[in-house]
Amino acid sequence: MMKVYCGLLTWVLLGFAAQWLAAADVQLTHVDVFVSGTEGYHTFRIPSVARTADGTLHAFAEGRLTNRSDPGGTHIDLVYKRSTDNGKNWSALVLLDRHPDTDVDNLQKDRTAAANAVALVDRTKNRLWLFDTRLVDRNLGSFQAWALYSDDSGVNWSPPQRIRVPRYELPGSSDIYPNLGSGIQMRSGRLIVPATRRTSGGTQSFALYSDDHGAEWHAGEVVEATVNEAQIVELSEGRLLMSVRPNANGDRLAALSSDNGEHWTKPAPLFSSTRVAEAIERYTRKGENDASRNRLLHTIPAGGPLGARSNLEIRISYDEGVSFVTARQVYAGYAAYSDLVKIDSDQVGILWERGDTTGYQFITFTIVNLAFLEPS
Repeated sequence: MMKVYCGLLTWVLLGFAAQWLAAADVQLTHVDVFVSGTEGYHTFRIPSVARTADGTLHAFAEGRLTNRSDPGGTHIDLVYKRSTDNGKNWSALVLLDRHPDTDVDNLQKDRTAAANAVALVDRTKNRLWLFDTRLVDRNLGSFQAWALYSDDSGVNWSPPQRIRVPRYELPGSSDIYPNLGSGIQMRSGRLIVPATRRTSGGTQSFALYSDDHGAEWHAGEVVEATVNEAQIVELSEGRLLMSVRPNANGDRLAALSSDNGEHWTKPAPLFSSTRVAEAIERYTRKGENDASRNRLLHTIPAGGPLGARSNLEIRISYDEGVSFVTARQVYAGYAAYSDLVKIDSDQVGILWERGDTTGYQFITFTIVNLAFLEPS
């Protein structure tokens, strides 16, 4: 049964040091899309969300079978639900991808995984892409990038296809995987999927891109830092901004590309952050749909008494990602990974990991709008 949770939230304005200001309380509705311990899975984690042109919302997650361990610690399936009423109700669960080497007769001991969903909508072809990582174990060389797509808004899906990146897939020394969250289509039409190269020295993110609607995929240069779980947004003047999770220290990092994702500047601190997957999304572009200014949105669990993975905020940048100085609290309890999706000129949806009494109890969908983000 789908659970709906409503909470009264007080807004926050901050200049990287939180300053709580008095304002009218705003009520948000949280709809639990995936509930851990139901539908045959111990835990659901790692949300990804997209919206197709017909208005359908598409939610993807990992179904972790026997425990909540990361890939390699339990059998993991890539699962999917869709909503045709702006996230109020969601379909039955669909098992979208499973590793072909899965021991289906012994799932309790199987450790194969189809994980790390990245959703991407090609607006030109009205095609919904889903990228994921297949693996049999965590050894170098095991991670593989796969993709499938739907041309009818998630009703039917193509067979999965292997995405190969020869420059970064070197036997015994490196492999690659899609990050998680969402990819983008640039205004030029280029498709961009955030991805990561693994080596014995760590992980580095890069852009996987296609200029022919996915017939061929190419890899840009990796960023000059040990990072992973990148997300990418197109800036108003055409550059790309990569917001990326560091493997150490406490600052979220950002890198810029002036050549459509083929090269990146050295990552620099964006803001102090919990080390989780966070989302960045274009909310408004000045001059489009009567928007008076540019706005980028960035989710982050800001932390608090419940620990680092709690207190979900959505932050706003008015200077194309140079700074994120305004924040609104979405939820004060347990919160971890999140993804964002633009619904219309006013509304944005958040698909995120939530907990009432502990972490990772739900993957929840919440809608925010300008009245919430910028209360008068």
